Amino acid sequence: MATELVLNDVSKSFDSPHGKGDRISAVENVSFSCHDGEFVSIVGRSGCGKSTILRMIAGLVNPTAGLVSVDSQVVKGPSKERGMVFQEYSLFPYLTVAQNIGFSFKMSGRARENKAKVDEYVRKIGLEKFANSYPSALSGGMRQRVALARTLICNPKILLLDEPLSALDAITRMSMQDEILDMWSGSGSLAIMVTHDVDEAVYMSTKVILMRPNPGRVKRIIPIDIPYRRRRDSDAFVAYRNEILNGLSGNGS
Repeated sequence: MATELVLNDVSKSFDSPHGKGDRISAVENVSFSCHDGEFVSIVGRSGCGKSTILRMIAGLVNPTAGLVSVDSQVVKGPSKERGMVFQEYSLFPYLTVAQNIGFSFKMSGRARENKAKVDEYVRKIGLEKFANSYPSALSGGMRQRVALARTLICNPKILLLDEPLSALDAITRMSMQDEILDMWSGSGSLAIMVTHDVDEAVYMSTKVILMRPNPGRVKRIIPIDIPYRRRRDSDAFVAYRNEILNGLSGNGS
């Protein structure tokens, strides 16, 4: 069954840290829809509510107004059908690579019957030699691979990525972009990523949601019509990059 995510006129406000009963509007009247097989990036200046939108989709926070729904069911809390990978690696330091990846199976009492699947994902991320190592022995890129595998092994309908590569150096980041695309394309799921990196958005996405800040609103939705794998120096790539940058700087329509 096809997956459809819909945000319908969604707004979110928070109490002001200064008190006095003031409210801060993080996002306002945000509407868009996405389907399985899409890789969607949300791009915008700091403070435009990108991560707030992702957390509402995950069910970690509820909208102040409007509805978030998946397959016509209103999102009211977290679900294993919506897996999230955070900027921080969020691995259990006392578990090995294999144990971190298979954590959900351990919690459900199905670790033994799913050992082969865990081994498969360890191979997919190229960490067979580190299967019994702890996170402290891994590089940043390796830790993020483990975090991705731990999320994807549960076959979520929607993969949520909150700036998952921002802490990595440029070369590792580009390599990880390809690894994420490989894992996503093999799953057939819907992926939604928050990023500040315009090149990353163009390289990875089937469409980019461009946000305006204060409060966060959807400014434009830009389909990226370039076959994978993409060349960062191609004319089409550069044209999309410039279109997004112009939109962020206020020069776009």
